[in-house]
Amino acid sequence: MEKAYNEKMETVYILISAIYMFKLYSEKFVDILCKLTKEEWHGKHEDIVFYLQQLELPSTIDCIYELAT
Repeated sequence: MEKAYNEKMETVYILISAIYMFKLYSEKFVDILCKLTKEEWHGKHEDIVFYLQQLELPSTIDCIYELAT
């Protein structure tokens, strides 16, 4: 996931799609996905928030709140 963040858009789209298709819900992706929510170069903000909501972790609350405001 960190590599996708660095390689930008196309890889991010593929990885986020893979997360949904294979239900790869894991806490280890939270930090990098929160970083991605702050980036303007992609259009997957809503998808990332959906993923973070599915995790139902207290550690995702601040990230989701910051994106909403």
